[in-house]
Amino acid sequence: MSFSYLNRIKNKFCKIASINVFNIVEVAERFFNKILFEDQNITSNKDSLKHWKNKIFYIIAVFMITFGAPLLFYGAYMFYRRGDIVYAISEILIYIIIVIVITRRSLSVKSRKIFIIVALYLISLFLLITAGILGGGMICVFFSLILSGCLLEKKQILHAVTINIIIFIALTALLMYGYFDGTYMETYKDVWLINALTAQVCGIILIFLMNTIYHGLENQTQLIKESKESFAASELKHKAMIANISDVIAIIDINGSIEYNSTNIGRSFGWGSEDFCNKIIWEMIHPEDRERIRVEFHSLIEKDRYGKKMESRFLCRDGTIKDIELTAVNMANDPNINGILINFHDITDRKKKEDENLYLSYHDVLTGIYNRRFYEEEIKRLDTERNLPISIIIGDVNGLKLVNDAFGHDKGDELLQKAATVIQSACRTDDVVARWGGDEFVILLPRTNTKEAEEIVERIKELYSDVYVSAIRVSISFGWDAKKETHHDILKVLKSAEDNMYKHKIIENGSMRDNTISTIIRTLHEKNPREEQHSQRVSEICQFIGKAMGLSRIEVSRLKVVGLLHDIGKIAIEEGILNKPGKLTEQERNEINRHPDIGYRILNSSFSMLDLADCILAHHERWDGAGYPKGLKGDAIPMVSRIIALADTYDAMTSERSYRNALSEEEALAEIRKNIGTQFDPEIARIFIEKVLNQQCN
Repeated sequence: MSFSYLNRIKNKFCKIASINVFNIVEVAERFFNKILFEDQNITSNKDSLKHWKNKIFYIIAVFMITFGAPLLFYGAYMFYRRGDIVYAISEILIYIIIVIVITRRSLSVKSRKIFIIVALYLISLFLLITAGILGGGMICVFFSLILSGCLLEKKQILHAVTINIIIFIALTALLMYGYFDGTYMETYKDVWLINALTAQVCGIILIFLMNTIYHGLENQTQLIKESKESFAASELKHKAMIANISDVIAIIDINGSIEYNSTNIGRSFGWGSEDFCNKIIWEMIHPEDRERIRVEFHSLIEKDRYGKKMESRFLCRDGTIKDIELTAVNMANDPNINGILINFHDITDRKKKEDENLYLSYHDVLTGIYNRRFYEEEIKRLDTERNLPISIIIGDVNGLKLVNDAFGHDKGDELLQKAATVIQSACRTDDVVARWGGDEFVILLPRTNTKEAEEIVERIKELYSDVYVSAIRVSISFGWDAKKETHHDILKVLKSAEDNMYKHKIIENGSMRDNTISTIIRTLHEKNPREEQHSQRVSEICQFIGKAMGLSRIEVSRLKVVGLLHDIGKIAIEEGILNKPGKLTEQERNEINRHPDIGYRILNSSFSMLDLADCILAHHERWDGAGYPKGLKGDAIPMVSRIIALADTYDAMTSERSYRNALSEEEALAEIRKNIGTQFDPEIARIFIEKVLNQQCN
C-alpha cells in the first residue's frame, strides 16, 4: 500500500517537473525567436540550405548569449586577478557589443552572421596574443573557421579563408621579426609555426568538406523536394482524372463495405461521397441481381489479382435504376489497396441501344409486329408434340400496289399498319403474328385445329369490314392449314396454307381491284370537280371521233371508257399542283407529267382493264415523237391514244383555266391545223375538223 502511494507521488512529481521544464524551454524558444528573427526567416522553406544555416546561427547566437556570458565574465575576472584590467574591461565590452548586434533585428541575418564570425575571430586573435597558444586562441581560430563554413555562403567562405591566411602570415612574420617580444606569444615562438599550420590546414579542409556535404545535402534535399512536388502534382493529376472520367472507382473490403470511392459518384449516381462510403455495396445493387453479384464477388476473393466483369442494375439516390458494368480485381494483398478494386461503368445507353436492336431484329419496323426472322425461329421452337395441332394462317393484303400507285406509299404503309392491327386484335395471346413479306402476314396458332383457325379468319374479316384507307376498304385474302401429326412436315403445312391463300385471292382480288379503281375515280373527281367535267367532255369527243372514223360499236364504247379514265393517274398528284392558278414550275410540270405512267400502273392491276392501260400510258405521246413518257412516234402510238390526245387538247384549249381564258373554236381549230403532223395524227385531225367540228357547226 505504501509502495504504490510513493509511486503515485513520484509520477506526479515527474509530471510536474516535465511540465515545468517543457514550459521553460517553450518560453525560452519564444523569447529568442522574438529577439533574433522575424518568424519567416526560420520557418520558411525548411528544405533549403539557407534555412539550416539560419538554424545554426540561431543555436550559436543563443549559446553566445546564454553560455558566453559566464565564460567571458570568468575570463575578465581572470584578467582582473592578473592585473590586466584593460583586458578585463575589453572582454566585457566585446560581449555587450556582440549581444547588442546579434539581437538587432533591423540588421539582416547575413550581416549578423558575418559579425559573429568576425567577433569570434577577433576574440581568438586577442586570446592568442594575450594568452598564447595554450590560452585557447588557436582553438578559437580553428572553430571560427569551421563556423564560417557553417554560416556563410560559398563566396563569403572563400573571402574569409583568404583573409584568415593573410592575417596568419602577417602574425607569423611579425612574430619571427620580434614584434611580439615581451608577450605570451614569444614563449611559443618555437612551436608557433607547426601549431598555426595544423590549425589552418585542418580548419580549411573541414570548411571545404562541410561545404561539400552541405551542398550535397542541399542537392539531395532539392531532389527530394522536386520528387515530392512531382508526386503531389501526379497525385493531383490522377485525382483530377478520376474526378473527371465518367467511370466511378471504388475499393471494398472482403465483406463488401465501401472503403473508398472517387468524387464523381455524385455526378454519376447522385450519391455524395460521405453517403456512399462505408455502405455495403450489396445495398446499392438491384434486389433481383443482389445474390448473383454477391456470389461473383465471393468467387473473386479466393483468387489474388484475379479480375472479373459482370453486369448489374444499380440503384441511384433518386430511385432511378442504371445498368452498370462492374470490373472487379482482387487487390487484397496489395498494401496500397488492401481490398477489391471496382470500376463502375455506366452502360445504360448501351443496354438501351442493345434492347432497341434486339427489338428491331425480331420486329417489323412499319407495323410493330414480329418479323419473318422471329417467326422462323418460333416455328422451330413450337414444332413439338405438346403443341399439336399447329395451325398456320397466311394472309395477303389485296390492292397494296394499287394503293401505292394511286395514293402514294404513305397510304400503302397505312394500309399495312391497319391490316396488322386488325389481325393482331383478332388473335389470342399465345398466337404469333408476323409480317411474312411485303404484303403478306403469317399467323402461327399452337394447339389450334383448322376449324378454330377458320373462326379466327372470320373474326379478322369482320373486324376489317369497316376499316378504310383513303375511302378504300381494307381487304385481305387468307389461306390456312394445320399440322395434326408429329411426322407431318411443318413447312409443307405452311406451303399448303399459302396455296389456299392464292386460290382465295384469285376469287377476291378481281372484284376488289375493280372496286378500288372506281373508288379512285370517285376520289379524284371529289378532289377536283373540274377533272370530272373534263373527262366527260373528252369521253364524248372521243366517241364522236370514233363514230366519224367508222369504228365499231365496241371500239366506240372502249373510247368512251378510256376518255373517262385517261387522267386517272392524277389521283397521285398533289391537289395544290392540279389547282394552281399560275404557271407551273419545271418541277411541278415534271410531277404532272407522271400521271400517264401512274394511270397505266393503276389500270394494269385490273385484269378487266389491261387493254386500256397501254392507251392511258401513251395519251400524251406526239406524232413527231416529242411526247412523253416513252417518246413514241407515228403509228407506234396506239390509235386510241392518238384520238385521246386530240380530244384532250381540244377540250383543254376551249375550256376556262385558272391561268388563262378559253380559246374560241376558230382559235382552237387554227392551233390544231398548226400542229397537224407534229403533235397530232394527220388523218385523225382531218376527220375531226371535217366531220366532227363541221357536223357540230351544221
